[in-house]
Amino acid sequence: MTTFTREVERAQQAGVTHPENLPFLFEPQQTNGHSVLLVHGFGASPYEMRPVGESLCQSGYLTLGARLEGHGTSPEDLVNCRWQDWLASIMRSYEILEERGLPIALIGQSTGALLSLVLADRQKISRQILLSPLLKLRHPLAGLAGWLKYLIPFQQRQLANPQCHHYYERRPLAGIEQIGLLRDEVEPILARLVVPTLLLAAAGDRTVAPGSGRELFLKLGSRSKKFHRFGAEVPHVLSTDENPRFDETCRLIEDFLAVT
Repeated sequence: MTTFTREVERAQQAGVTHPENLPFLFEPQQTNGHSVLLVHGFGASPYEMRPVGESLCQSGYLTLGARLEGHGTSPEDLVNCRWQDWLASIMRSYEILEERGLPIALIGQSTGALLSLVLADRQKISRQILLSPLLKLRHPLAGLAGWLKYLIPFQQRQLANPQCHHYYERRPLAGIEQIGLLRDEVEPILARLVVPTLLLAAAGDRTVAPGSGRELFLKLGSRSKKFHRFGAEVPHVLSTDENPRFDETCRLIEDFLAVT
């Protein structure tokens, strides 16, 4: 049994039933000698990163989509998860790719971008791409989630098909509190992160506070970094067809990964 197979079985034992919510490993027909670890966001599942993973695989990259602890099952499973549990999830996925002996790049969406930054501070990473990262959430009460979780355990939202099968309609405020704690972990390390970085943001993002992505970008210590901001037609999630500029997003990603 391979380490990746064990990771899939771990997800199934946790209660993941939809196949697109399981971790994925896409092997290219002809490798270019590089691998990419993809990390989804809060309340999502590996489904969120599959389109980017498929696109990169077609270009020769070995791509692995991690599943964060407490995701892809039920919102109740997320209530008691700490950000350290999410980090442990991507650390296992990193080790799976490390066994292949190929350079590893990171792509993280939203909270997944913050986790990628922590991983990049602790492990050898060739490049990183941050999709809609944040230092501050747009919702004015996000900073009070640690208190509000006792009064309002879940934040309710409406999702259409197929998103309702891959994202949580009820998101625990305890998890939003953990995002704040993760951000507090990330901010002090930004200046010492020198890995080449591409940051993609969008004016149409209704999740991240305006200017938050740019602020994070300016604090990064890397001398090799690029920032691109899409217009108001582009939403928070950049890694699926919810993004009307998805093809351009993939082009920007592949162009950045291809730089020698």
